[in-house]
This record gives sequence, C-alpha cells and structure tokens, in this order.
Amino acid sequence: MLAAHPSPSAMAIPLREDGWILAHAPGVGKAELAAFRQGKRRPAARLDLHGKKAAEVASALSTFIQDAQLRGLGTVLVIFGRGNHSIGGGVLRDVTYDLVVSGSIAGVLAIASARPADGGLGAAYLWVGPT
Repeated sequence: MLAAHPSPSAMAIPLREDGWILAHAPGVGKAELAAFRQGKRRPAARLDLHGKKAAEVASALSTFIQDAQLRGLGTVLVIFGRGNHSIGGGVLRDVTYDLVVSGSIAGVLAIASARPADGGLGAAYLWVGPT
C-alpha cells in the first residue's frame, strides 16, 4: 500500500536545471510512475494559481488537495505559469514544488511537470493519495 503522507525527505528530489519537475514518495511503482509522468492518468480536476501571490499558494493548494483526497480524484493538474513576468522566473512553480516535496501539503504521492498539451513547464500533475 502506498503511503498517504510521504515523509519530507522521501520526496526531496531536486528540481532539474531545465525546469522539469519529478518527485515521488517511496512505494510508488515504476510502471505507475511512468504512466503518471507521461500524462496517462488524466487529471480529474485543475487548480489555476495565475494571479496568486506566493504567500497565497499554500492555502489554495492545501484546500484543493484535501478536496481531491475526499473526492478520490487521483491525478490533478496545478497550473502556475512559466513565470515570464517574475524576476528569476517560476516563483509559483518553485513554491508549489517546495510545498509538495517538503511534506507541507499532505497526501501527494508524486509531482511531475505536465505534458505540453496540459501546460508543460507552466503546470504540474499531482498524484493525490487516499485520505
């Protein structure tokens, strides 16, 4: 059985230099992870963080993930944009990634950059485990 609340160190896989995201909790099988990463697990819901400030992301993401868990949605899509208007780029992406891999947002089994059709580097799939 997969851990519903991965330990913070379990997902501490660095953001790749090219901006692509991939991290997962222990116990996620290779085949399941490959299907998730390739977008074969279609998102059942989406959260658009455009226009939010970095300080607002934790609350919005936590509420969204809790709802997804309660509804048993599995894979969801979080849209944060590419950060073209931010100094250093990708502030919302970095905040989202940091919250997930640190364990601050409980219940996420994996995070991966979305396929181009779903937003590419401006979005991520989150695999939400059961409550």
